[in-house]
Amino acid sequence: MIRDYVIPELRSRRYIHIWDAGCAMGPEPYSLAMVLRENMGMIFRNVKIHATDIDNSNLFGDIIKKGVYP
Repeated sequence: MIRDYVIPELRSRRYIHIWDAGCAMGPEPYSLAMVLRENMGMIFRNVKIHATDIDNSNLFGDIIKKGVYP
């Protein structure tokens, strides 16, 4: 749905800022970045994805740094 409905709308914008609140380990913004990159070409340079969550356990840091998800 993002590829078919959202990306055509985003192409007309000069800068794109996306905030993913409550993303835990980060697979959602990581996947979103891949979909956008594959479908936006050079326009992807103007995309900023901000991913935030509260991690009091400090367990997610290594997973996020590696960017490898099961």
